[in-house]
Parts: sequence; C-alpha cells; structure tokens
Amino acid sequence: MKPWTLKEQDRLIEMYVDESKPVSEIAKELGRTEGSVYARTRTLGLKRKPMQFEVYRGHVLLAEGTAQECADELGITLNAFYTHHYRTKRPTRKNLDRVILVYAVEG
Repeated sequence: MKPWTLKEQDRLIEMYVDESKPVSEIAKELGRTEGSVYARTRTLGLKRKPMQFEVYRGHVLLAEGTAQECADELGITLNAFYTHHYRTKRPTRKNLDRVILVYAVEG
C-alpha cells in the first residue's frame, strides 16, 4: 500500500469537496484505486458540499436550496423529491404550467 503524499491529499480534498468529482475520476487522476480514495476520504472525515436545486412550475420558482430544504418547502418527503428529480418529464407547450422541473445548480 502506497502512502499518501501531502500533495495528493490536498488534490483529493480539492477534487472531492470543492469540485465534487466522481471517485472514479479522482482515483484515475491520482493513480489510486476507488477503494483507496474512499478510505482516505473517510480517514480525513471529508464530506461533499450538498447539491443545490431549483424547482420550477413553468417559469415560477417554487423552491431552492438543498434537496431537504426543497422537499420541506414543497411539503414532500426527501425520497419523493429525489424520485421526482430523476423522473422529470420534458415540458411541452401544452403542459409547461403543469410540469414541475427540478434543476441541479452550482452551489
């Protein structure tokens, strides 16, 4: 097992926390296994920044913030929010005012 250098560790923190890159990309760039990257993030106690969302009905902003904040504001469960986020329909002219659109935005 190859020890982590300070330079590698700093880059890991930058990519994992600040850039929210997938672990597979981080591992490839650092020449490490995904398991090694996961283990190091746990050892360092790293947490990713929560993803930010905007929820619209047509052109009207209904909620914004983290998934939990949006779910609370909409009066739905977090599970329902994520289910809706991944199942969003494409709007058409006919249904634009009825379709709820969830966008992930840069925080």
